[in-house]
Amino acid sequence: MRKGRATVLRLHLAVALLAGAALLLVSASGALLIFRPELEDAVFGGPVRVQPGGSSAPLQTLLEAGQARHRGLAPRALVLPEAAGRPARLLLAGPAGGAVDVLVDPVSARVLGSRWLERSPLHALHALHTELYLGARGRLVVAALGLLLVLQAATGLFLWWPFTRRLPRGFTIRHGRPWRVVGYDLHKVVGVVSLAFNVPVALTGTLLALSAGAEPKLPSAPPPADGRRALPLDEIARRAEAIFPGGRVASLRINRDGVEVRQRDGSVARVDRQSGAATIVTDARRRGDRLWALMAPLHEGRFGGLASRWLYVAGGLTPAALALTGFGVWLTRPRARPTASSPSP
Repeated sequence: MRKGRATVLRLHLAVALLAGAALLLVSASGALLIFRPELEDAVFGGPVRVQPGGSSAPLQTLLEAGQARHRGLAPRALVLPEAAGRPARLLLAGPAGGAVDVLVDPVSARVLGSRWLERSPLHALHALHTELYLGARGRLVVAALGLLLVLQAATGLFLWWPFTRRLPRGFTIRHGRPWRVVGYDLHKVVGVVSLAFNVPVALTGTLLALSAGAEPKLPSAPPPADGRRALPLDEIARRAEAIFPGGRVASLRINRDGVEVRQRDGSVARVDRQSGAATIVTDARRRGDRLWALMAPLHEGRFGGLASRWLYVAGGLTPAALALTGFGVWLTRPRARPTASSPSP
């Protein structure tokens, strides 16, 4: 039993030394991105709000208003506001793979501001969290980090399990003792308490990273080459809503052949830009698709309002706390004393 415990301890330590720094970066950046809407306001120089009330402008009008500000750029996506008083966002494809983010008043269709996405510190923070600035390879690294975090949780739980015989000690921090003792207690308590948070977030993060890596890069949407006029976005949204009765459109992702209409519940319909033929890509009414639609909200804490977001900030910082306390305990570990037969240094 002791030999097996020592092996698990070495594995726990090896994973920490191998991936601790990268896990710290990914978890800390993820904690900051929980408040992405507020960070976006800061990037634009202050809260970007619109006057709530009134009828929403046609989707096609919002698209054309944003394109008029940046002529010659093709649309990639139109994201509708999640709440009253927030602007709509139009993403335009720039040269050399760049992108322009345009904020539009959803009622008046007035352009409120725009920015090159790649020049935003928020974009840099998102790229750090999702791919560690390594592109497609980075998404695979992030997926592997998620699995390593699950392995850390499993080995940590194994090492903590003997405390179940004297459960209060498993949650006790011995204040006033030497740093190594206090650090060890902090490490074990934070580790076991954060298990219920870190394992689901790590698994959903792994799945989201792999799915993003497997998703093909869709070209932006130029005018139809055969001269036929593409359907306006409002008609495309109506075609999608017809197969998802009662659904609310969250965004429209535009590419060369069709438009992906995403609903608030996670359902996705693909609509041909010329014929209007609609097909279901993801249907949140189906059990498997419903589970997949929950991946992003569960990973990002978008299900319980402000309370869940603050909970995710605290949970997102636990890997950093575990890395610091674990590293401190490792540095202050007792050194083996040389025996009489050991060579002198």
